[in-house]
Amino acid sequence: MIAQFTQRSGRTVQRSQIRGTSGAAASLHVGDKYPIITNGYFGDTSGSGQVYTPPPTVNFEDLGLVLKLTPLVHDAREMSLAVEAEFKVLTGEALNGIPVISNRKFTSACRLRDGEWAVIGGLVRRSETRALNGPAGLSTLPLVGRLFRRNDVTKDEGQVLLVVRPRVVTAAPADGLLSVGRFWTGSEGRPKAGY
Repeated sequence: MIAQFTQRSGRTVQRSQIRGTSGAAASLHVGDKYPIITNGYFGDTSGSGQVYTPPPTVNFEDLGLVLKLTPLVHDAREMSLAVEAEFKVLTGEALNGIPVISNRKFTSACRLRDGEWAVIGGLVRRSETRALNGPAGLSTLPLVGRLFRRNDVTKDEGQVLLVVRPRVVTAAPADGLLSVGRFWTGSEGRPKAGY
């Protein structure tokens, strides 16, 4: 009988910055692009003459975290954020050679002050796999079967926490173009109104 214990622990903290404009969406992708064959030729490739096998069609799927933020600045101290977060991972399973992708999506809106932290979403993932290994027949005997078999238990746990901290960044006024405290709207060639 073999007794074995293994425990692993890890922690990853990723800090990213997105700079956007009030009213316009800004996005961030942290992860990989994974190729998935979506179309291919599986017919007969033998025969007389030249046989052409067309290449497969491949789509690239974004795995990892895709974050889309749309800020709306109310004043110099407060803003609203429209948040879309999507978390995609491979499940390890495949159906006809095509991998299965686990997808978690979160959509929300929040109103924050400049520099204020907000936890906008989280994901907890737990899985447990049990396997029984041993010689056929002997490992399934009542009472003495435990001497001939090995029970493997694999536990996997992961947590993702999404935290944002918006900052209002204003442009320094250029010489004589904008006065401090006023904001001009309209096209670049013809500003229409000052606020």
